[in-house]
Amino acid sequence: MSVAYNEGVEEAQESVPFILARDHRTLLKLKEAIVDFTFLSEKPFVGPDAIRDFVRQNCGEGESIPDSPFAAYSGLGHLLKRAGAPVFEWSDLPDFLSSEFYSSSVTPERNIELIFHLKTLRDEESPKEVQDLLLKKTPFLLTHKGALEKPSDIYFPTADDSNWNSPDSEIQFLHPGLQVWLQENQSFREWVESLGVFERTDEAFLKKNILKDPEKYGTVENTLPTILNIFNLYSHHKLDTELFQKLSKLRILTQEGTMRPAASCYFSNAYHPRLPLEGILLEDMYVSEKYLPASADKGEWKRFFKFMGVREGIELIGSEAKTSVAALRQAYGMKEEYFDAPERSFKPLVRTFKPDEYSNLWSLLFIKDTEELPFAKLFWADVIQNLEPFDLIAPATAFWGDEGHRGKLVGTEVQSYLDWFVRHIPSIPTLTGECLPASEVFLNTEEMLELGGSYLPIFNGEQLSPEWRSFFKFRDVMKVGDYLLLLSKIAADTTEQGKLKPENKKRVQEMFGLLLDRCGHWGRAEATLLEEWAGSASLPDTSLELAPCTDLHYFLDGSPAIFLGEFRFLNLSAENSQHPNLERLLSLLQIRLIRQSDLMMVPEGQRQAVTLRKRLKTILPYLGEWIKKSQPEGVEVAPSRLEERVESLTMYEVDRMTVHFGQDWTKSVNVHLDGSVLVVASPWNSNKVFLQLAEKLSSFLGVKGYARQLEFLLRAENQEVREFFTEENISLPDVPEEIEPVPTSSEGQGQDSPQTLPLTEETISSLGIGSLEELARLRQTRDFSQFFHESTPTLEMFQKAMEKIARAKARILAHLNNLPEYTCTDSEDLAPSIIGGIRKGDRDIYIITRPSDNGEVIVYYPAEMDALEYEEAELWYENGVDLPEKMTLGKLLRSTEFNRIPV
Repeated sequence: MSVAYNEGVEEAQESVPFILARDHRTLLKLKEAIVDFTFLSEKPFVGPDAIRDFVRQNCGEGESIPDSPFAAYSGLGHLLKRAGAPVFEWSDLPDFLSSEFYSSSVTPERNIELIFHLKTLRDEESPKEVQDLLLKKTPFLLTHKGALEKPSDIYFPTADDSNWNSPDSEIQFLHPGLQVWLQENQSFREWVESLGVFERTDEAFLKKNILKDPEKYGTVENTLPTILNIFNLYSHHKLDTELFQKLSKLRILTQEGTMRPAASCYFSNAYHPRLPLEGILLEDMYVSEKYLPASADKGEWKRFFKFMGVREGIELIGSEAKTSVAALRQAYGMKEEYFDAPERSFKPLVRTFKPDEYSNLWSLLFIKDTEELPFAKLFWADVIQNLEPFDLIAPATAFWGDEGHRGKLVGTEVQSYLDWFVRHIPSIPTLTGECLPASEVFLNTEEMLELGGSYLPIFNGEQLSPEWRSFFKFRDVMKVGDYLLLLSKIAADTTEQGKLKPENKKRVQEMFGLLLDRCGHWGRAEATLLEEWAGSASLPDTSLELAPCTDLHYFLDGSPAIFLGEFRFLNLSAENSQHPNLERLLSLLQIRLIRQSDLMMVPEGQRQAVTLRKRLKTILPYLGEWIKKSQPEGVEVAPSRLEERVESLTMYEVDRMTVHFGQDWTKSVNVHLDGSVLVVASPWNSNKVFLQLAEKLSSFLGVKGYARQLEFLLRAENQEVREFFTEENISLPDVPEEIEPVPTSSEGQGQDSPQTLPLTEETISSLGIGSLEELARLRQTRDFSQFFHESTPTLEMFQKAMEKIARAKARILAHLNNLPEYTCTDSEDLAPSIIGGIRKGDRDIYIITRPSDNGEVIVYYPAEMDALEYEEAELWYENGVDLPEKMTLGKLLRSTEFNRIPV
């Protein structure tokens, strides 16, 4: 029964006219009556017809509403509204005044009455809905074009604006009739001004029109005058920081002719930005040059646009406030891998949470483009010069978990996005021409640059401060694999002839030196890595050609020159060849090692080397003191035990000896050391023996780094040795002052073995000279005596001679360095005028250097004569002015007019 009753009531409401009309004679049905809460339908400046037609259109019941639909005011309007009757309320006023139902009938007089009515209601605060907030959004002011506009969209004209009333004006001004009335009613003028009606100034236009919706205001057509007006305001200091922040959203013109918000634009090259990118990053973001007048102050325009948010370099971008992951990725292009990293998952108990919000999370402008080398170089150079590394590495805060819990309220500090980015994304420019993560890049120290050059992934940028080094955490120590990779790259980068590039020769030797230093501490893993690499790798031989490691040899205690190119030998510097870890490294590299013991020596005229042994025993105390002074790393035997080593050494002197290697190779040699047996050619103190003797003795004694010192002691006289020790502050040993004199060559050879060929009649007859008397006479003649040199040396003459010899040696060595067929990297002084360690093609040679100041070359030292006996020796001379020249046999014969040579 109750259901039937309710249904009956609802049906009666729809079909029975029970609402009293405003004329108090007519009854209206529920859907026919309009309840006017504003009472505007009674006002002559609005009237009932406009409101009736407006409600008919908006309520959807237009066909049921009669011509006189307004209900009488009974205080029951809210009950009728709840029951479903059509209503007209104050909230409908903005839409009503904008509709054609009212605007088509408005006049200045009716508009003045409306303004008067609205202000009266507002002042009386009845009804409460009529407040400034509503009226600011309501188009109730008549413009000079006859339209109704909101206060924020309309202006008073300025006194000097004579064209304001033009119907073609884009700007809306108050109707002239309203202006006169407001001028006469100052309180009403002040009221409309408080609602937003100002005189039309550039500043007012900016605030009311442009900043109302800056993202939509700018167009290609209006942008130039608009920006010029704003710039004028800026020039007169009428723009503050708040206004500029809003202007950052204003769309401006790009070089491509499109419109973009200022904050997303970058300076084109015409504005001279700190980091010019136009033409490098091909994006439509560069501010148009059209904004610059012909005589523009570009610097001032640049400052103006910077205030608007236009950028000129790399800047931090991101959010200090709590921001969702989705928003961060969309706004700043942050990579998904950062947010998905396992270290940014939290498992307090059972469930695992991923953060959905972050604060203090920062990236860098354009960092997404750093995977391209040219831009990456410019990018990081600008960042390093203009930003602080602390700002890039400061931790972010991740918010995770359920609402109300600590992880959601306080959050957890996590790695910064930029710290993660440089360590995981290939964004760091390197000298190899690729971008890599910072964890794979080497620090650009001078040592690393010299060693790695363009073969190692070294940071391609300026030297870093300690703070920036801490941020990037580049590698500063090479591992075994790095050295091998570097050697492989160098081996693959050869000349057209397939040889090691000259600039890489020193680099390879430096790497060998580092490997030698470290291989003594390697474990099995490093050793295995080297062995596996050597199975397929190549290294330079003595001619700088690349050869497989398994095809290379190395003569541990001798010179490869004796093999006359029969085998390929590893190119190793003199310094590296003396390293105590040499055998271990070469064995791991699978290079075949040759020792003197592998050579079979066949002597002729063998005898005990008595004078050599005696000489060695005499100088050992001096060598011991010298070693104590410097204590080199390569010394294996304590100085006090040197005498024991000499005692264990068997020494022979022979007239001649040959060595044999394998079945088909034979060579005459001057020094041979096999275990504890030393064999030297007679005389043992000749220069050709000294070329190898000291090196082999130092190796046997365990003092490899002291070959030259040992040679000095073997050669020098007593006075010279003691003077030298005193000058160098080396302690003199507690032995008798007299060192055993250096025996002459004849003493070393035996009394029946003179050093030089005796001048007998038989000997000089081969020269075409009949007797010794004839030879003496010829030596006194002008034409023959000029080829002999005799002098009585003095200290002054000696000093001058040494200066000329030093000059000649330096200039000749510099000249050889410029000749492609000579390699002087490992050159060393063997005597005052003799240079060793020089390669010509694939041969080791000796260079004898002499001055030729007076148009002649004097071969003075016996060592020079001995060295010139070798096939691998060249005589060079220079006069301090002209380029050095090599003495050839033909030049010698022409100069001396010799035509007969004794053999």
